[in-house]
Amino acid sequence: MCSILGVITRNCKFDISNDLISRMNRTLQHRGPDGDGLICNGNVVFAHNRLSIIGLEEKFSKQPLENCGKMLTFNGEIYNYKHVSTLLESEGIFCSKKSDTEVLFKGLMHWRLEKTLRLIDGMFAIALYNSKTKELLLVRDRLGIKPLYFYNDGNNFVFSSEIKAILTSG
Repeated sequence: MCSILGVITRNCKFDISNDLISRMNRTLQHRGPDGDGLICNGNVVFAHNRLSIIGLEEKFSKQPLENCGKMLTFNGEIYNYKHVSTLLESEGIFCSKKSDTEVLFKGLMHWRLEKTLRLIDGMFAIALYNSKTKELLLVRDRLGIKPLYFYNDGNNFVFSSEIKAILTSG
């Protein structure tokens, strides 16, 4: 099942401490008891709880991921990730073929959002942040199978797989 959450703030008075994010993430622990992760990049924090189904080797699928100023947290499954990995490899991008998370992230970095979404088949909620452009992309699968909720008050933007994590943020 997994869970994702994130906080982006422009308000220096809003405390996005590890303690707050950990409390928020604990409200979602039932969605992914096999591991958790947290990553902070300035005023942006992503967190994840993992239910291991595929990509069981942690180094290929531990989330959130960060590379070259881009952050990803993802809930769901990309059914055709091995095929997409082969397409990436034909364009010089190596993938281990052990994790849909790795293939999704490399696809988004190489092809960007629109082409990657055309190529993947699955159920998902994705959060991708670019620290250089300060752009956040939140994406759900075409049928909206994986939940994704958000709150925005103009200074703070909070998203999560469940509303109770947003309520915990205060």
